[in-house]
Amino acid sequence: MGIQNNTENFRSYSSQFQRSMHWEYIPALIVLTVVAAFWVGASLGWFAVLKVPDSPVGNVLWMYLMLAAVAASVVFGGGALADLARRVNRRGSRSS
Repeated sequence: MGIQNNTENFRSYSSQFQRSMHWEYIPALIVLTVVAAFWVGASLGWFAVLKVPDSPVGNVLWMYLMLAAVAASVVFGGGALADLARRVNRRGSRSS
């Protein structure tokens, strides 16, 4: 009796989750997760190649690569946030 009741509860929670989860948010959430991981990695020093003695050209090339990555993360993160905000506002205005 208890197992059947748990199964029914799981099914009801699962169907509620499927109704509330909108798959249209997934791409923007993935982009935000990647951008957040990039910034966490940068703040923890995972990209510390500049500490290793290398040729000046290699250091300049690495700095330009990191500058491009930072700029891309800001652009993509802002776009993902704007997309999520637009979708949430559109869904909220539709339901009211």
